[in-house]
Amino acid sequence: MVRECCVAEPGFYSMNLLMIGKTYMRMKDNDQAVEYLTKTRNCPVRTEDDKKVYLLLVPLVFLLQHYIHYVSYTAQHNH
Repeated sequence: MVRECCVAEPGFYSMNLLMIGKTYMRMKDNDQAVEYLTKTRNCPVRTEDDKKVYLLLVPLVFLLQHYIHYVSYTAQHNH
């Protein structure tokens, strides 16, 4: 369904996914944030709006990767 919506309304749908992912990040629900940011990443970049979404997405993915690495590292070293 994600791909169909991205094709039907490029830019609009990917921005919604991005905002949902950002909201989950602010709520500290990183599992859901990863899910929605991954869906955002999977939308094709076809328009200027899609490019803006992608540019906003990159630093968020970077932050989440560092968070996931930190959680994994902490869990391994607390035993």
